[in-house]
Amino acid sequence: MRYDCCETLRVSRRGRGSLSCRRVELTPSKDNGSGDEQIVCFLPWLLDYRQCREARLLPPNVLAAYEMPHGIVSPRPSTSIEALQLVVGDFLELMQERSLDPARLTLLGLSIGNFAATYLANMLGARLWAIAPGDRGETLIWTSSIAAGLRQRAEASGYGFNDFGAALAEFNPINNLRNIRAGSTFVVGRFDKVVPYRSAMKVAAEASTHNPATRSIVLPLGHAGTLFAGVQLLRLGFWSRSS
Repeated sequence: MRYDCCETLRVSRRGRGSLSCRRVELTPSKDNGSGDEQIVCFLPWLLDYRQCREARLLPPNVLAAYEMPHGIVSPRPSTSIEALQLVVGDFLELMQERSLDPARLTLLGLSIGNFAATYLANMLGARLWAIAPGDRGETLIWTSSIAAGLRQRAEASGYGFNDFGAALAEFNPINNLRNIRAGSTFVVGRFDKVVPYRSAMKVAAEASTHNPATRSIVLPLGHAGTLFAGVQLLRLGFWSRSS
């Protein structure tokens, strides 16, 4: 079966080296089942737009997709913050350029892309579709199956758990849930080792305390399976059923 996605409209890059993000702007399909909803996607770490499109990690109705800066995962907390600020700044420019309306906006976060997506959804009062969201950056660095090497490098440079906690507090998803729009959805993998189940469920539970109109979906899958299935649920229109 052919997997239809959007046509590329424009590609731009902000920053340089490990502190650069690439924005791929798209022309959404005319018949995508999303009505007037505007969807912007924040991709996983180290996966570019082409790879995500081939892996079906993009719905056919996105206006733009952001590739995360490589430096967003760093043994230096300040580098992670710079990377996040880069993405946030570029997205706010996109909002002005494309006249995006927060009342019609859904931000799709995939894995580490949720740090930017959740922060922005909370800032703007937009709807969030968070797939494999971690609660705190410092917790992921100290518990994720892919972060052992990073943790060792951070400790060798003199940075500990508390250093990351203090630096990342502003951007941690668990601290950015008060103002997200009703209908926001959290997709969690029960057997996810990259973003552990408990970490993701803390985000979903905290969101529901601020807005009971949010919901969580738990899938019996690991990280990759959760990302894929979560996007397909969005693609099939489950986002509209959570309004």
